[in-house]
Amino acid sequence: MSSQCEPCEALPGVATYDSASSSTFADGGGGARVHEYGSGPVLARQDVETACIGGEGDEVSLCAQRVPFWQVLDHNLSVWEGDVTAFSAIVGLGHPRSLEDVQAAGASSDSLLERLGVERFGVCLQPGPGAPGWLDVSPPLGPHFTEVPVVGTAYWAVTLTGIALGDVGADLCSPSCGALVDTGFSLIGAPAAAIAALSPVLGSIAEDCSNLLELPTLQFRLGGALFELPPSAYVLEPRHLGVCAPAFMEVDMVSQFGPAWIFGLPFFRRYYTVFDRTGPRLHVAHAGLGCRPAPHYLATAGVLRAGAARNRSAPRRWRLPAPPPGARAPPWPRATGGPCGERDCKAAITLKLRSEAPPLSGPPGSGFLRLRGLPFSATAGEVAEVFQEYGVTADQVALGFEGSTGRPSGEALPP
Repeated sequence: MSSQCEPCEALPGVATYDSASSSTFADGGGGARVHEYGSGPVLARQDVETACIGGEGDEVSLCAQRVPFWQVLDHNLSVWEGDVTAFSAIVGLGHPRSLEDVQAAGASSDSLLERLGVERFGVCLQPGPGAPGWLDVSPPLGPHFTEVPVVGTAYWAVTLTGIALGDVGADLCSPSCGALVDTGFSLIGAPAAAIAALSPVLGSIAEDCSNLLELPTLQFRLGGALFELPPSAYVLEPRHLGVCAPAFMEVDMVSQFGPAWIFGLPFFRRYYTVFDRTGPRLHVAHAGLGCRPAPHYLATAGVLRAGAARNRSAPRRWRLPAPPPGARAPPWPRATGGPCGERDCKAAITLKLRSEAPPLSGPPGSGFLRLRGLPFSATAGEVAEVFQEYGVTADQVALGFEGSTGRPSGEALPP
């Protein structure tokens, strides 16, 4: 958003960019151009500036000079109307090393990540609506991660197969679909035909979420690797609706791999995802305590008893502050229904920038196991009973609760 944009200045509490106040601004020398997005058109001019990720009060700030950027002069975006969102810029973190559309005089054609020397970064969101997350620069990798090849030439796109939601959806991606793994998308985007096929399950979600434990797990394969989203991940209670609803919206996109899906924030609240420009590829791990990569455990007594003695991850707190990332640039189609109504389900989340990601395991004797998918009525005593052969007692078990509502989250942390 620019101070030269009259509609932009109408948003209360949202900062706008003022080139007259910047000592590093350079006029790009070009004319304005219209960009079409799913939310509407934007009139912008390409200029040159020093761009930083992170800022005042942060422990780390990454800056690059002579970065081309589009200064918004006018817009008709529904996502920037009223108090829908609080972000004022879109920062693209794609994997290409160079930019194809650099017109501004004196600007570098290298991408922002290329200028910053960042080969990989990790993103993870805490569970719960509106909960913040973390952006890790150059995070370490380890055995907890599953590698997923990227097939998109410009975006973080992967192949999608094997979709199943209980007994429905088995033939939705046959032989395959394409999928974008997108931090700027609030929900799960799916073709209209796919949502219709999943409707026997999605349409059965109770408005008060009372049947959440009866719903099946959403299973799918990205790059051939199996991933799962439990009902607590694909069902949400939007604050502006006040009722539980499926975290799906219709998108109309195609790819050379078949109909396109978008895995947005529900995926990042479940999985710690590393975007690796070398390859390019994704490295995906279960999101553990403190948004830390961790082993994936199935919350069944048999599996837990078999794996409890050898699979542990230590609780350590680590975080650095950073600005919100905003929505992304590709022209996603407008939503035609669902939890976001007629507005695009763009993400407006807060990511904390960390200069160092945490280690994958803690010191011996300090390990914890994170359980997910437990009944909301589960007690510490019942969790301890599962681990009774390992000497776990109820007072050693910490049950999880959502920070915004105080309701049980279906998680527990036995030692």
